[in-house]
Amino acid sequence: MAIYGVYERDQFVFEGTPQQVAKRLGIKIDTVLWYSTPTGIARMSKLKKRRREIVKLED
Repeated sequence: MAIYGVYERDQFVFEGTPQQVAKRLGIKIDTVLWYSTPTGIARMSKLKKRRREIVKLED
């Protein structure tokens, strides 16, 4: 099962499965998975007020 890490402003916040991350952040599981794709990371990094980053830590 994949584990994802959540970072806010370059600070580690928590880690969990996509279901756990989605529930804690109040977003859809598909959104969690999209944030961790190269496209999602690139788009989020372009935002001036980038607050959150979700990274796949392990499979």
